[in-house]
Amino acid sequence: MSGTIERIAKSLYEARNGPGCYPWGNRPKAHKDEYRADARAALRTIREPGIEIRKITTFEFAEVEWPKLIDAALATPGEG
Repeated sequence: MSGTIERIAKSLYEARNGPGCYPWGNRPKAHKDEYRADARAALRTIREPGIEIRKITTFEFAEVEWPKLIDAALATPGEG
């Protein structure tokens, strides 16, 4: 499972369920898989032509090549 997919899925879960929601780590796999699928869909959309996210500077001032990061996350076999 890609760490990127997992972080996005957890973020979606927490955003939809609000403060005090049941901890992500305690959710059953089947429940998490729905959010993982949404995370993959979001990354696929960002990767589409016309979305102009190519390079950005992080707080550490290192360039991140988003297309490569997204491709790697989507290529990772796993749930979702």
